[in-house]
Amino acid sequence: MSEKVYDMPYLTRRGIDDYVERRRPAGNFLEAVLSNDLTNAINRADNENRKALVEIVRYCYWEIPHRCWGSPAKYAAWLEGGEREDNQS
Repeated sequence: MSEKVYDMPYLTRRGIDDYVERRRPAGNFLEAVLSNDLTNAINRADNENRKALVEIVRYCYWEIPHRCWGSPAKYAAWLEGGEREDNQS
């Protein structure tokens, strides 16, 4: 992971990193972010994460593998130990 500073809650970054590095399920908010579900991400976010949502998405876009996030199918496949290389949702 990059040393670039992203303005987001520490526990949010740790949750993303645990999902990527250890394939641990994320909480409801991060699952929505990682599944590219903006409506549910906003509805599930606490105040800190709602304010940091742009930074959280920037971190995902620039710092984690694209094959592990971006759709519900990619999220589920990553947790199951697989990956989706295509653009299917």
